Amino acid sequence: MSTGANHPYHTMKDCILILLLMKILRSEAEESNELYTPKLLSVIKEASKGKEISVDFDSSCILEVISSFVDRCEQIDEMDESEKSAVAIRLSECIFDEQFSGQMQLPKDCYQEMQTRQDVKRCVSQLAENPVWWTTYFGYLNLVADICNSYRGPLEQQHALSTYRLLEVRIEKMVGLLEQISRGGFMDELRQDMDSMVRNVAEEASERMRYNVEQVAKDMVGNIHAQNREVAEAVRKASESAVKNQRDVESFNKQLRTMHQDSMEELARVLGGKQKEIEHLIDTHLGSSFQLWSKVQRKAIRAVWLALWICVSTAILGVAKFLKKTNVGSFVEIACAGMGVIVGQALYCRIVQ
Repeated sequence: MSTGANHPYHTMKDCILILLLMKILRSEAEESNELYTPKLLSVIKEASKGKEISVDFDSSCILEVISSFVDRCEQIDEMDESEKSAVAIRLSECIFDEQFSGQMQLPKDCYQEMQTRQDVKRCVSQLAENPVWWTTYFGYLNLVADICNSYRGPLEQQHALSTYRLLEVRIEKMVGLLEQISRGGFMDELRQDMDSMVRNVAEEASERMRYNVEQVAKDMVGNIHAQNREVAEAVRKASESAVKNQRDVESFNKQLRTMHQDSMEELARVLGGKQKEIEHLIDTHLGSSFQLWSKVQRKAIRAVWLALWICVSTAILGVAKFLKKTNVGSFVEIACAGMGVIVGQALYCRIVQ
């Protein structure tokens, strides 16, 4: 079985062209009731005979220079002087390089790519220093139009022949295709090529899919392992941190207990030395408080009896005055009231002392 690479119809464009030709040939055969392909092949082969024509040039270098501007031969006189000078310099290079075999060459500046007027001017000024250089350059400068017109016909013919050769190659390929169609084996080979191409594409796609699945699985497993390692590391660090924190708490509690015990011992020691002094201060304070309370209490009782005596005395005197005005009481009664006031005052003085 031949592969698609061995046939000129392996591209989609060629396949479409072949199918169109098959349609045309089938239609022609149905109308004329005879096989049209042999007649078409004979006509094409007859038309392609005896076309071995070519054009020879003395200098390929000059051909290359002229080809760059041969399409403007009619506008040579309108060309810029700097551009015409550049053409003359390149033609002079061809003469010196080919005829003198490199024994005599133009100045180095003339072999550089001339992109500006200054580049051309610098080369021309150096050519003027040598009579041979200048004569060759000046001669080509005056003959640029004649050289272009003399080479124009052969170049156009050469271009036409190149185009015909390309067409001839295409015709030969088409003849081969038509011959395969006429033998009837074309469709079988085309089908085999298509099957082979489909199988290759399917195998390649399957292989890529398998590789992608394996790669994805490997990446997932790798990611899971990496995550497990990260989790284990985080757990280990958390455990170490918890143990460290517990140790720190225990150490702090121990220090706190020690400080509390030391403080209590110091307090007991201080209180032990001042116990008698503290007891004396407490007794003195209690005695002073009792005396002060007794004085306050006596003053309070005195104030109460004073207020009571004043009220009673005022009442008795008021009654005595009333009785005297109304002539109800006798002198004895009034005297008794006065005595009651005096007795009450004496009793008050006794109590408050």
